[in-house]
Amino acid sequence: MSGAGLSVKGLAARYGKRSVLSDVSFEFFGGSLVSLLGRNGSGKSTLFRCILGAIPFRGEIRAGGTDTRRLNPSERARLFAYIPQSHGNACAHTAFEMTLMGTTAALGFWSSPGKRENLRAMRALEEAGISHLANRRCDRLSGGERQLVLIARALAQDAPILLMDEPCSSLDYGHQIGVMACARRLADRGYLVIMSTHSPEHALSFADRAMLLIDGSIERPGTPSEVLSAGALERMYGVPFEPVVLRADAARELMLDYI
Repeated sequence: MSGAGLSVKGLAARYGKRSVLSDVSFEFFGGSLVSLLGRNGSGKSTLFRCILGAIPFRGEIRAGGTDTRRLNPSERARLFAYIPQSHGNACAHTAFEMTLMGTTAALGFWSSPGKRENLRAMRALEEAGISHLANRRCDRLSGGERQLVLIARALAQDAPILLMDEPCSSLDYGHQIGVMACARRLADRGYLVIMSTHSPEHALSFADRAMLLIDGSIERPGTPSEVLSAGALERMYGVPFEPVVLRADAARELMLDYI
């Protein structure tokens, strides 16, 4: 995967009269896993919606050097893939069928997936580390396995920028680590992965870069150890964080064994 960069400058967004994002700016490149942390309602999902062109905004967003306002839906789908928190109700489609749906973004209106798309779907399942689940129905998979299927579906789009909206929020700890390890592998293969999360431990153990979204603005992005200080986390969440940071730092090597 040849990674594309994402540049955001002076981004602002509102819902009615309420300002949600204000003067948000950052720039990241392919081959990076970026953790976005913020309180509930801080604007993390709104930021993703702006990047995906789902809501209006002020400012500038460029992907691969292109102003995203100039992209049609097909062009946007070739640059961005979105992984939601969960799929909601598990469906009776197999993991392969669900993944194959990701290939339709690049097809014409009257086209249907063929041999090339089938191969791309199998490759995506392999990239996500779940090719052995290809013929299993999604309603018979665990929550963590279904989340990896959603990642595989996004990979089948063949887009270089992956936006993951709290993908670990409903998973037990073991499946959280499995999803994070998958995200880390994808970044190492050249994808730009931007993941919203509530877990400083995940950011410290797996991410290359981190940024905090506080009161609608991004504090200066940097490495996780630079950004996720106990003081910054306490200011954002309103609870002491020194013990959590220390535990996350001590567990780093253990977590990386999953990759």
